[in-house]
Order: sequence, then structure tokens, then C-alpha cells
Amino acid sequence: MKYLYFATLLIFISFNSELSAKVTYIREHPNSYEELQENQRLQSIVAPQSKRIHEIRASQTEPPVLLSHKITDSVSNKYTIYQTHIERSATKWKIPASLIVAMIHAESFFDPNAVSHASAIGLMQILVNGGAAEVSRELYDNRPIRAQDLFIPEFNIDVGTAYLHLLETKYLNNIRSTSARRLLAIASYNCGLSNLMKYSFGDNNLSAFSTNINKLSDDELYTMLTTQLRIAETRTYVAKVYKLNKQYRALLN
Repeated sequence: MKYLYFATLLIFISFNSELSAKVTYIREHPNSYEELQENQRLQSIVAPQSKRIHEIRASQTEPPVLLSHKITDSVSNKYTIYQTHIERSATKWKIPASLIVAMIHAESFFDPNAVSHASAIGLMQILVNGGAAEVSRELYDNRPIRAQDLFIPEFNIDVGTAYLHLLETKYLNNIRSTSARRLLAIASYNCGLSNLMKYSFGDNNLSAFSTNINKLSDDELYTMLTTQLRIAETRTYVAKVYKLNKQYRALLN
């Protein structure tokens, strides 16, 4: 009887601990409990540890196989199920909705459960120890961003858009041209700002980088990023997102 009592007690304690954790989550995320239940299996995902904050996905020497730049009829409305979230984040972070849609198209092809070989997660392919960590520290008051949180479409879109906003307003704010600043943010989203500086002008000094960029016209910068940058994946990525953004802008308008 004694052993039965202790076994029952242990089960009761375990149940209450699990219940307490769920109650805490519900209080902190009142609209996300269903997503929590659906994503219990995803809690085992461990994001790669990195001393660098900026995302470092563009380490390949050959460009990856990317989907067509063209928006076909079969995919033109894939964004609509996320449109409310996209528009809300666009307004909140002052990033064009067409660019958010273009990046989701390029990053995950609208698959909220996408996970890359480097553990980039969700619609906007966010790294827990990359863009998410930066957004948490700079814009979310150090609120922890866990891997499973990034499978929630609304949250993923907000974090990804916030990261673009952070790149433009904090790191690239000395770039005079708005168009240039946006192109650089797109490139940095893919390869990380440190890598972008290193493999474009060979210098990690942000001030010197800004000075060099400001000497270029918007067309010269686009050419540099899509044909001369020494990161093949990022060259392809910038061209793809740029073209998709133009097409989605026409579609959304």
C-alpha cells in the first residue's frame, strides 16, 4: 500500500506540473493554446548554437535550387490565408506587405511547418539563435522566442518582419537611399549583415560599409548584390525576392 501511495502521489505531482505549465502558457499566450497542442511534438527541435547573432544561412558556394520567380495562378493566392497577419505586421513594422509576401514565398513557399537543414523555422525561415534572438533582445523586451513558437504563422510573420525592420532602422540607418537600404536588408536577412559586409567590401566595419554603399547608385548596388557578391545563395536570393516583390506589389494593388 505504501508503494501504491507514493506511485499515485508521483503521478499526481507530474500531472499538476504539466497542468501548471499549460496554464502559464495560456495566460501568456491567450490565443495560442491550440497551436501549443498541435506543436507539442516540435519541442524536441534544438536550434544550432552560434556565437554570432546574425543569421548565417548563406554559407554555400553554389546557389540552391529555388522555385520560379514567376507567380503562377496556382500559387498567387497562397498568401491570402495569412493576409491579415501580414498586413498587421506590415503596418506595425513599416515594411511593405508585398515584400513580406515575397519573402515568405522565397523562404518557405507558404509552408508554416518548413524546417531547413540549418534549423531555420516556419514561413519566414527564422533561426532561434539568429534573427529571433536579435528581435527578442532589441524589440521584444527579452521575451524568449522558442522553436515551437515559430511554427505559429502569426508569430513567425511578426518576428521575421520585425527582424527586417531592425536591419533597416538600426544597422542600415546610415544608408541614404531607401531602396538601397531595403536591398541590403533583404541580403542581410539571407546571409547576415556581418557576412554581407565581409563578402562585399572585405571589411566588417559598419561605418566604412555604409560609406562605400552610399557611393553606389541603386542600380549599381543591385548589380553588385546579384552578380558580384561572393555568396552564391544570396545573389540568387536577392534577385528572386526583388522580382517576387514587384509581382506581388502589382497583385496586392
